[in-house]
Amino acid sequence: MITALITFLAVVVVLFVVLKLLKVSVKIIWKILVNAAVGGLVLFLLNLIPELNLPINWLTAVCTGIFGLPAVVVILIISLI
Repeated sequence: MITALITFLAVVVVLFVVLKLLKVSVKIIWKILVNAAVGGLVLFLLNLIPELNLPINWLTAVCTGIFGLPAVVVILIISLI
């Protein structure tokens, strides 16, 4: 579980640095960081439910970082299939 958290944080930091290097506005960077934080928190909380096993890896971290809660819903649906 701690490895998943470190992976998620590493992807968010790399995403932040890349966006900063590409001269993306602070408003967009802030929106992506908030989406990442909310999405990561929801993924973590959903993993506390014993029946669910949502992977937290670089792909899910990037998806939740960019798309936020809709990405979490898609990951949840895919994991239930």
